[in-house]
Amino acid sequence: MKFLAALLIYLFISNFASAQSQNWSKLYGPFKGQVNDFEVVSGNSNIVLATGSEGIFRTTNSGLNWQNVSGVGSNVISISTNDPNIILTNNSKSFDGGLSWAGAQIVDLIELKFAPGSNTIAYGIKIDGIVIRTTDLGTSWHVIDDSLSVYGTFKSLMTSLTEPSVVYTLSDSGYLSKSTDFGNTWQRIRFTERLLTGVCGVVSFKNNQRIIIAADDSVYVSNSGTSGFAAYYNQATSFPKKIIIDEQFTNTLYILSWYMNSPKSVHRSTNGGITWESIFGNAVTGSNIRSTIDGKLYFSGYYSGIYLSTDQGQNFTSIGYKNIEPEGIKNTGNETFYAWDQSGYFRTNNGGANWTLIHGTGGFYPNSLSISNQNHNKIYVSNFSSLSISTDAGRNWIDKNVSALGTLNEIYVMNQNDEIIFAKGFNQVSSSFILGRSTNNGDTWGLINKPSSSYFWNLKLNDGAPADIYFIPSNSVNTNLFRSTDLGSTWTDIAPILEPAQYLHDVSSDPTGKLYCGAASFYTSNDFGNNWDIIYQYIYPRLQIYLLYIDFQNTNKIYSIDPNTKRLYGSSNGGIHWYWADSGLPEVYNINIASITPNSKVLLSTEKGVFYGTPILTVDIKPISEIIPEEFSLEQNFPNPFNPETKLRFNIPMNSAIVNLSIYDATGRIVATLINSPMKAGEYEILWDATGLPGGIYYSVLRNDTQVRTIKMVLLK
Repeated sequence: MKFLAALLIYLFISNFASAQSQNWSKLYGPFKGQVNDFEVVSGNSNIVLATGSEGIFRTTNSGLNWQNVSGVGSNVISISTNDPNIILTNNSKSFDGGLSWAGAQIVDLIELKFAPGSNTIAYGIKIDGIVIRTTDLGTSWHVIDDSLSVYGTFKSLMTSLTEPSVVYTLSDSGYLSKSTDFGNTWQRIRFTERLLTGVCGVVSFKNNQRIIIAADDSVYVSNSGTSGFAAYYNQATSFPKKIIIDEQFTNTLYILSWYMNSPKSVHRSTNGGITWESIFGNAVTGSNIRSTIDGKLYFSGYYSGIYLSTDQGQNFTSIGYKNIEPEGIKNTGNETFYAWDQSGYFRTNNGGANWTLIHGTGGFYPNSLSISNQNHNKIYVSNFSSLSISTDAGRNWIDKNVSALGTLNEIYVMNQNDEIIFAKGFNQVSSSFILGRSTNNGDTWGLINKPSSSYFWNLKLNDGAPADIYFIPSNSVNTNLFRSTDLGSTWTDIAPILEPAQYLHDVSSDPTGKLYCGAASFYTSNDFGNNWDIIYQYIYPRLQIYLLYIDFQNTNKIYSIDPNTKRLYGSSNGGIHWYWADSGLPEVYNINIASITPNSKVLLSTEKGVFYGTPILTVDIKPISEIIPEEFSLEQNFPNPFNPETKLRFNIPMNSAIVNLSIYDATGRIVATLINSPMKAGEYEILWDATGLPGGIYYSVLRNDTQVRTIKMVLLK
């Protein structure tokens, strides 16, 4: 006994220290946010203010942290070049750098710029194309150019930092208008005879004679003011929204465009606008782009937040002010993860230290993104009207026509042949789901007769049987599981015989082809569904097993998410026992979906972002009294001896950072960790199920950071 006592003390010290280090880490991003416009403070590129429908947000450290400084959003925002504390939007103003806001006259603007050197004069273009001006920091606005019937609808404003009284406008009729008296009078220059869809411009901050205009598919460059424009064909985009000059390398230009007219949203020229390349923003609706003197390049999307590049647009990192709540999350290794929601598809290559947006259409379902098992750089995403495929991990995409499928929802790629693709579509006319198949990498599609004509919940592929696919009709009242071995031409129902009033929710497989089925109870099959064994029987109030995730490195480790409680469960013995697996999270979050990495770490999608860690399996704990106990104690289990279940009661006299309750066998080996998490003061009861363990003597050890309590238990078999 002395030896065992010493051993348990040693295990307490080592395992408790280890348990404290095993927690969940919240990953930095990916982020989103509805951003109509943003501005960077001149002279301090770490300070950014972004505005959208959710309010105005401010960062002082280049997006590492954001503060919501106003609950009232706006269309546009501008910061005085004379005093960065003076900020104006189309409905409010600030005198302290955006920390507090006052009301201003509400105007519906698409453009807003301060007059250089002024704290009170600003110019705006209204949504109807009329140019207006304020001289009292937005208290009142007055029309300064409404000649739309003559010169076209005004679309863009330009100012010159070295000429405070000069302002330019651009119209969709090809006119460049210039005023040298704050907009009181204008001179007109027509730089093109074309009627334009998109037009924007910029005046060089170093040379006020250098004016660059992006207009549809061309760029016009003048080094002599409003005359002598040279036109260059811009093969990158045909619908420019913004054009800027790099503040470090003035021969480098960037255009932000509407993605509908080009595959990407950000385009770059390194030779002053003569030639262009598309560099970022696959199918992203961008709203603004800004360069800084210290080499930063910020870019915003209307729905997908803000991004930062420090290498002239080669790579962009997601820094938006709001974590996404992923609809799906997958991995291709220990460090490379993909996550997505309605705002876009994101990738990290460094374990979540930073993320980049790889596609801007957004995914609404757990299988909106699929990854080739043969080539992990080959990715497939659903963008509703087409299937997009990338062979370089999301840098470039090719779109495939899927009109035969209606609206594309989810994608499933065969493990051994990534040109065979199954897809779940939705027919808007018949309001029904469609199962489609392509055998040539998405070039052509055929429809497959579903085994259930009315429903289509999910499709699963067998990791150990390349020819097998499984069809689950519904996630609610369903007792069917269909299997096909001929690419969906024929189907056989292989569902296990379920317990009464239980319904089949999910099926998964491991690399050997073994099947696992969640239906409140838990079933397995070693012969591809011909025969099933019930491994765990659900009886109220036990945990219910639904969505399944198998650890391929140790297939005895299985995790499940209950869509009712939104909690994560886990088993370490092939599904015989199930315990809570989300202890250690900062709060009780709603868990939507999970993914297991090759190093047996678990990724969790929650409403507060993505968490990454090694789960500790714990059982359900019930408080049994509101009385705060006087001492730390562990009562004798009841019944004792027992078979196979027994109850343990314990007392926590004060809130504890970590409480651990573990079960050891007679050799000192841990056989179960029931609790490993922070706990509030109180009296608790816990039920331990020893099914699957041999009869004999076991020890229950309760510990916190300073105390240990041990009891002896006898399991009779």
